[in-house]
Amino acid sequence: MKTLSVNSPCPVCHAGKLLTVNWRHMHEQAKDSEYGIMLANLHHERALKAGDIYCCQHCDERWYLDSKQRMLAHISADKLPLVSAWHDQALTLTPEQYQLLAEIEDCDKLDRRQSHAIPCQVTTHDGTVYPFAEVVIQRDAPVEDYREYRLASAIASISPSPYALPKAVRHECGWAQEIRMGFAPTLLLLSNGEQVTVNGISTFINLEGVDASKTQVGELPHSMVDFPKIYHFQSKIVSFIASPAPK
Repeated sequence: MKTLSVNSPCPVCHAGKLLTVNWRHMHEQAKDSEYGIMLANLHHERALKAGDIYCCQHCDERWYLDSKQRMLAHISADKLPLVSAWHDQALTLTPEQYQLLAEIEDCDKLDRRQSHAIPCQVTTHDGTVYPFAEVVIQRDAPVEDYREYRLASAIASISPSPYALPKAVRHECGWAQEIRMGFAPTLLLLSNGEQVTVNGISTFINLEGVDASKTQVGELPHSMVDFPKIYHFQSKIVSFIASPAPK
């Protein structure tokens, strides 16, 4: 099978180039655009416990329509076994684990994206400790390529991560204003007296001699020339997907 890429996408569904598309917009624009050709060639393959899988009849690539029928997302080939395993398992946590996660991050109600990613430390049943982890609570399938997913069934225990930024700091970073394209800075005051700048959403910090839990938000200088050095978190974050708590 030909490998699809940005430079060589499927001419019908555009897999390899197109990652997500608004489902409603596709239907609204189908008559006078290439979306019509795409829709005509998408075959409904199977219903999942939340959402549906479609298959392009031209290239056999799979697409996932979320449970609210909002977005159609391409499923990379390496994600298909994970999606199948997710469908076959309940992936519910214990009441104590849900309570701990709620204390780390307010997650009683799912937001409009139907997902919450809560930073924590996870120990799996095989004894592996993941200090840079997040439990992703969502109804929909784990298809996002930017996350390295595991199933919540692998979780033996959850605890606060010693490297996680305080909730208030994480929220400040997440809501930082973009001052130039792709740059939404937040100034962080570290426990060792140093200052760093982070860009956009920031969850963990891993610096020698720094207590992440004591990090505070500072005031940005008026000139970018005076910004402290930019801190780039380098470690890999592992995402454990779990279902919402039973009602």
